[in-house]
Amino acid sequence: MNRHWVKLWISALDDARLATLPDPEWRLAVECFMVAGENGDEGQLPAATALAWRLRRDPVQMKAMLDVLVIAGLIEKKRNTYTVAKFSKRQSAVTNTQRQAAYRNTKRYLESNDSLPENNESLTDKTRQDVKIRKDIKKRKDKKFTSKNLTKYLGGMK
Repeated sequence: MNRHWVKLWISALDDARLATLPDPEWRLAVECFMVAGENGDEGQLPAATALAWRLRRDPVQMKAMLDVLVIAGLIEKKRNTYTVAKFSKRQSAVTNTQRQAAYRNTKRYLESNDSLPENNESLTDKTRQDVKIRKDIKKRKDKKFTSKNLTKYLGGMK
């Protein structure tokens, strides 16, 4: 497997299983997501001692921390093997239908002057923020709305 990244969902910020963890265990959870990504699509983690070496931690402390993640429901333990819970599901690709629907919805609202619908779950907070920024730029009478102005307005970020 030649994977360079894994998905870390923004909704993790609101996930009580993660949010209530002490900082060392929260960090370990994210590190486990990355190690599982290295090992393939099934979410398998190496044995606790090998994982401790990989993450430069004490093996005894690693087992205790992994048990906290098991209790939180982030990691599953079967016999002596650990697996990231629901890893395959969370790392799977979005279907073309979902991707196209999101793209069309975003494009429609970015190009529109209409107000944003309040209860449209398909728009992300970032999309809403982008639309508000674009509308703000359009309202400026001293500047013409161009992608160059938008880039300048956003501080050079796309």
